[in-house]
Amino acid sequence: MENYRSLARMLDVGSGTFLHDMSMEPGFDCFISGVNSNYVVLAARCGPDESKLCVYDLQCLKETGTVPTHLLTSIYLDCYLHAMKMNETRIVCLSNESMHVVDLKPIERLRCPDSG
Repeated sequence: MENYRSLARMLDVGSGTFLHDMSMEPGFDCFISGVNSNYVVLAARCGPDESKLCVYDLQCLKETGTVPTHLLTSIYLDCYLHAMKMNETRIVCLSNESMHVVDLKPIERLRCPDSG
């Protein structure tokens, strides 16, 4: 099968505004997304026992008119991700065997200077 980039379409549901298409690496499947007042998280399975969380600054995504490069961080998990929930302080990821909790506080220092 040919390698292709998957796209995740970012929409501001409150205003009905299209923001951007976010490109994910080839080979990723099953996008799971979450959002809070500061971040957008796209999660994807990237192998039989690995998943990746891509954390973006929500305010930067809303304010940027071009293709965004506001990936704050990527977090690799050693599990096949089935579900993800997030609130203002944490991301909780579930697999069949385990639960991973990611604290958002360390990511705060990576945000765009004018955000928040």
